[in-house]
Amino acid sequence: MNIFITEPEIYESINFDLYPAIKNVYVDDQNTPYSDIMAIFVGLKYVINDAFLNRFDNLRYIISSTTGVDHIKTSRGVRVINLDPQEILEVSATAEFSLALLLSLVRKIPFIDQEKTTDREIYRGIQLKGKKMGIFGFGRLGQKMASYADALEINWTSFDKGDSLELKNRLLNSCDIISIHLPLLDSTKDFFSFDEFRKMHKKPYIINTARPQLINKAALIEAVKSDVISGLAMDFISYEADNEWDRELQKYSGDKLLLTPHIAGNTHDSIKYTSKVVVEKFITVVQSS
Repeated sequence: MNIFITEPEIYESINFDLYPAIKNVYVDDQNTPYSDIMAIFVGLKYVINDAFLNRFDNLRYIISSTTGVDHIKTSRGVRVINLDPQEILEVSATAEFSLALLLSLVRKIPFIDQEKTTDREIYRGIQLKGKKMGIFGFGRLGQKMASYADALEINWTSFDKGDSLELKNRLLNSCDIISIHLPLLDSTKDFFSFDEFRKMHKKPYIINTARPQLINKAALIEAVKSDVISGLAMDFISYEADNEWDRELQKYSGDKLLLTPHIAGNTHDSIKYTSKVVVEKFITVVQSS
């Protein structure tokens, strides 16, 4: 089987020679026999849509070393192989990054460094001990975030799929910190919109290392402009070509906004681990078909 890799750096630790089912590995657009490619290994750099896949006449598999697959948008009858959260319980990079964003935001560390100031007053932050955190999404990452909150003596309550609207509203009304770890589904798109921001009476700090689409764009920008929240940190990525949302948010950066380019899970350890897991999962599927 011939395979094509869109982002070879993700799979650089994999010795594909160990897998007899894989005949040739291609990474170069100029030398790839597209009609002979049966599987492509992708990351998050590209939107994998029908236009992208048009070159691959005999494609059977798309493999992504991610749990979410909203970057894969195709009507073609190909099998998508990705990671189940239970398969990567050992990977903690994204949760660790959520904690790093929280600490950086509430203590204004990046902004102090940018200004190189010695003024202790203008960058005074808050203490986390005793604060209340709402953890939205209580799967693998939400549970890890809860363990970090315990270590910092933060009082936390979780909200997960299937929990009541009453609980959601109570957390929005009472939390000092909102940490978002929900999957992107039809039911969670725009999960935080104008109504939710109106209920945030404590001007919380918001940490989102999940998908940006969980928060309604217009509502978020209005919240940042109108000082409804104390701070926002997003491991942000937009699948829109013009990235207008990025630019609009950056107008209001000040000392309350941290945006990172979808790097929460991007560590040497996590990429090495997840790429190996998804390659072996793919080989198992091929051998059983």
